[in-house]
Amino acid sequence: MRPLALGPDKWDGTLNHRRELQTAYNAQHHRCPECRSEEIATTLTGSLLPNSPNVPDRNRAWCICGWKGIVHNLLPKNSVKWSVSK
Repeated sequence: MRPLALGPDKWDGTLNHRRELQTAYNAQHHRCPECRSEEIATTLTGSLLPNSPNVPDRNRAWCICGWKGIVHNLLPKNSVKWSVSK
């Protein structure tokens, strides 16, 4: 998986660029780490650069399975869903 390039050198301040950054961030933080569900509720507070050492990730996430944590702990959109065999 390619790392998300959200450094200051990639920021041009335009609304379109902000949308591109948000889309990329959402794609890399999309699935529950417990059940792999996409049924996630999240907050959006503060920076789009939560991986910066000076900016902690304050965005919270909750899943329908009961998992809760920070958005940074969510899995990428293209991660494989677990299958439950019966």
